[in-house]
Amino acid sequence: MRHLTRLLLLYAALALAACSGVETMDELPKTDGLRHPLLGAPHVSVVVPKGLDVVQPLTWLWQTEDGSILLTVRREQEPADGMNAGLDQEIRALEQGGQAELADDRAVQLGDLEGRVVEATTVRKDQPPTSAWLMVCVAEDGMYVLTVAGPASAIKDRRPELLAFIESLRIASPADRPSPPPQAPVPDLVEPPTAVTPP
Repeated sequence: MRHLTRLLLLYAALALAACSGVETMDELPKTDGLRHPLLGAPHVSVVVPKGLDVVQPLTWLWQTEDGSILLTVRREQEPADGMNAGLDQEIRALEQGGQAELADDRAVQLGDLEGRVVEATTVRKDQPPTSAWLMVCVAEDGMYVLTVAGPASAIKDRRPELLAFIESLRIASPADRPSPPPQAPVPDLVEPPTAVTPP
């Protein structure tokens, strides 16, 4: 998986890519702070804090005085050895690298499902610390991954709102999903006459 390592090492590049049109950032749509279904997965929903820039359908940017915070949601295939084993392996790799330290690792209840939140912070001396959060949840149709990455100071100041985003993921079970709208009945085909009726 290596999500946390990738987030911590590539956060600056991701933020720059998201902000490539900085002069047009004011023209981007803003989030309304309400619960919305995910694009392509109407049975899955999240609540994104109000006023964030919608960079892509499942990518948001929170611009702060300390730097930008990047929030994303995506669906992935669960690792062959399972979600928890994959996260454990990632944490070991992160700690062995020596450039980041684990700040949090706990289970979180998401309605009827349970997810796992992992948080890490860089400890490089030549750069301000960066924090990355990863929340992973496995459902019947795949593994959902929510991420938060940005300057540690900005994330610390907005921790309640970001935790609310992480913990807002809801995935409806197949039994609870709305049924598709009924189709209009197809009219019976009228058999054409086999012979012409004389006038």
